[in-house]
Formats: sequence, structure tokens, C-alpha cells
Amino acid sequence: MKTVLAVLALAATAAAWSPFPGGIKLPGGIDIGGKDSCTGSGDPPASYPSCYEGKASVLGMSETVKVDVKSYADGKGVLNLHASGVTGEDCGDRPFTKTGQDIAFDTGCLSGAKVSAKYCSDSDTITVDVTPKQVPIPVSATLKKVAC
Repeated sequence: MKTVLAVLALAATAAAWSPFPGGIKLPGGIDIGGKDSCTGSGDPPASYPSCYEGKASVLGMSETVKVDVKSYADGKGVLNLHASGVTGEDCGDRPFTKTGQDIAFDTGCLSGAKVSAKYCSDSDTITVDVTPKQVPIPVSATLKKVAC
């Protein structure tokens, strides 16, 4: 197991400066460093709630993330975040701000994970990068609009 984690850590480091825009693909469907393009810095559509969902997998373990944007105006809003799979996490009624593409909110409800999120207005999606505290390998997911 230590060898696998060491290989993943090296692959994640390599992906950070890799000349391959698609990241690194490992056996078993593991994708490290590959990201969908996030373009557009406009505001989310004006009908709320707006819900987004996506899934990410690493080492055969998967996590589904759902973000419900409950309200948004003038660069500020309220969201709910629900994660299921390896770790169950719920963050209800979290105030957030949006500057350009960047979405910022208090992640204190997420067991120490580091999270960065962007709203991609050209595709009406949210990209999320999560780095769990226990395994410091970033995992990326694109959350697509779904029915609430």
C-alpha cells in the first residue's frame, strides 16, 4: 500500500507540471491531474435553487458530490454541499462568495479537507478540487447541472 501511495504522490506531483494537458491516466481508470476546461466568469442563472452533481474516483473508491445553490446575488449566496461515498459530509446553508470563477466558502464542516471550487459559466458547471487531510492527493470533479 505504501508503494501505491508513493506512486500516486509522484504521479500527482508530475501532473502538476506535466506537459500533458489531460493529466496522467493510470490503470484501473485512475485519472490524476486531468481537468475539464473551465471557461467563462459570468454569474449562475437566476433561478434558484440550482443543483450540480458529479462523481470522482481514486483507487476504486468513489465520492459523489452535490452542491445546491440556494440563493445568489451580487457576488454572494448560500449553498448546501452533500458528499456520499468514502466519506459522508454535509454542509448546510454555507454562505459563499464568487469572484470571477472562484467560489469561496467556509470548509470547516469537511473533516479538514482542502477544497477549491470554480463556477464555469460557459458550460454552467462547477469544478471542484478536493485534497483530503488523510491522503494529500488532490481529486478533481466536474459537477453538472441536475434537477433539484
